[in-house]
Amino acid sequence: PVSSILPKGAVEIDYEDIPPGTITFTVMARADGFSGELIGAGIGIAKGDDYGLIAEAFGNKSDVELKEELKRKLEEMASARGMGNKGG
Repeated sequence: PVSSILPKGAVEIDYEDIPPGTITFTVMARADGFSGELIGAGIGIAKGDDYGLIAEAFGNKSDVELKEELKRKLEEMASARGMGNKGG
């Protein structure tokens, strides 16, 4: 399992060649739909001084709706942990 906490110093990498069957940890946002249906998925990250936060959103939503949901989720998570507003 993975948590919504990003360790201090965590970095995003573009691509890494790994052997088949390698166990990896990932955060994924996925939305399924039908032809012509509006679907979207996204991941948001907020960085703090000691650690970061990560959240996902998905569904029959526009990019604007997804961004608003991610911003709200990250703000709520940061507030619950006493973090300042450092959304990224």
